[in-house]
This record gives sequence, structure tokens and C-alpha cells, in this order.
Amino acid sequence: MSNSAAREEAKPTLTVDVLIPNEKGELLVIRRGHAPYQGMWCWPGGMVDPGETVRTTGIREVQEETGLEVEIDKVLGIYSEFGRDPRGHFISIVLLAHPVKGTPQVTEEATDWKWAASDEKLEMAFDHARIRANYQGLTAGAHAVVLA
Repeated sequence: MSNSAAREEAKPTLTVDVLIPNEKGELLVIRRGHAPYQGMWCWPGGMVDPGETVRTTGIREVQEETGLEVEIDKVLGIYSEFGRDPRGHFISIVLLAHPVKGTPQVTEEATDWKWAASDEKLEMAFDHARIRANYQGLTAGAHAVVLA
């Protein structure tokens, strides 16, 4: 099946990714415990369940993957390009959040975690390096929400 046929046949899946900076400006990254991209760094996040809001999904996914409780602050961008996920057409709404309770933990979905400095070189899953670069641009003074 060609890429254009695949695009016409399958409906996109809505997902949420959550960027969580700490007081030093470092971002929480997790190491994926499952395919695709098992072992690579990414943002906490996942698929929106039926009847669930984007905000609720972000809070739930961070809790499930890291044990951390967060509060969502705003939308940073929407990433919708076909091919950003090898499983099909995934559209991600990227949220910015801040921690309100707990300490990140290792889980089945997140086999490791760390606070990554803005200049730290990481092998990131999906298009998360691009999301990181866009976030850095926004924190440097840009005012637009990213639509990619």
C-alpha cells in the first residue's frame, strides 16, 4: 500500500505529549519501555481515550508513566505530519505543565528518567527533538504556538 493510500484509509490517532520543566529550566525526559523506539528518550504522553479531554490525558499519562502529578499550563504546539510515528498517522497536542506533587519514578513504560539540560545531546524518539527545538525557540522569546 502506498503512503497516500495509507493516509486515505486510516483515521488519525490523537495523542498528547507533555513537556515538564523544573526550576532550573531542565526538561523531564523518559526512556521508552516499549516499541516503537524502545530505549530512546521522549516526553511523557500517550493516546487520548474516548470521552477524555486533552488536559486529562496529559495529567493521566504523566502520572501513569512517571508517578508525578502535574498541572497543565498551556498548549505549546500541534504536530500532525504523516510519518512522525511508524504506527500510522498520529497527531499530538504538546502541552506545557509544571509538577505539583511527587518525584518521577521508573515504570514499565518509562524504564528511566532524567532532567535534561537544554543543551544536552539526547537520542529522542519520534519527532521529539524537533518539539524540543521548537520549545527552546518559544522560551527564547517567540510568542506563537507551533503548528507543524
